[in-house]
Amino acid sequence: MASSAAAYYQLASERARLLVTLAGRVSKQSLVLVRTQSIFHAALALHVASWEAYIERVINEFFVATSNPSAIAFNTVHDLLSGRVEKDIKAFNTPNSGNARDLILRSTGYDPWPDWNWTVGTLSSLQARQALDDALLVRHSFAHGFSIPHQSWTIQVGGNIYLTKSELQRLDRFLKHLVTATDRGLSLHIAARFGGSRPW
Repeated sequence: MASSAAAYYQLASERARLLVTLAGRVSKQSLVLVRTQSIFHAALALHVASWEAYIERVINEFFVATSNPSAIAFNTVHDLLSGRVEKDIKAFNTPNSGNARDLILRSTGYDPWPDWNWTVGTLSSLQARQALDDALLVRHSFAHGFSIPHQSWTIQVGGNIYLTKSELQRLDRFLKHLVTATDRGLSLHIAARFGGSRPW
């Protein structure tokens, strides 16, 4: 079972997958390449937005899962912390590896980094953090009108720099992994620290 934040992520990221699929059906003429890149940029932006929304929502779910109205002293502190975290969530707008970890750790006490290694994608936790940061850097660049930075996955045949369907599909699988790993780790953290069964 997954958190409702993970279920929301799946629905939100479906829009990005749809854009990638549509762009992949367009022929490769030069004018069409510009249109295809625009669709790929939009897909990347949607993937990043879905990741950001997941982080914000799963933290809110943490507070729902850990509330205990029968323990008045605990619940008073819990509610105060929840209000402070809401302010942190509103200020959260760059979901790179450091910012995502800091918000999750400060809000819940859970450090997601050790769980982010991606065996299928052959990425250690450190490499996964770098891959996330690279994707955010690319999204940041085109969102602010800069050229796409030179990344191993943006440099294509002939040295041209652009996004491809296969790399966006890999990013989709990677972000799904981060959501699943974070979801599982936070659920185990809640059960271990607050007692009881896993909430999702």
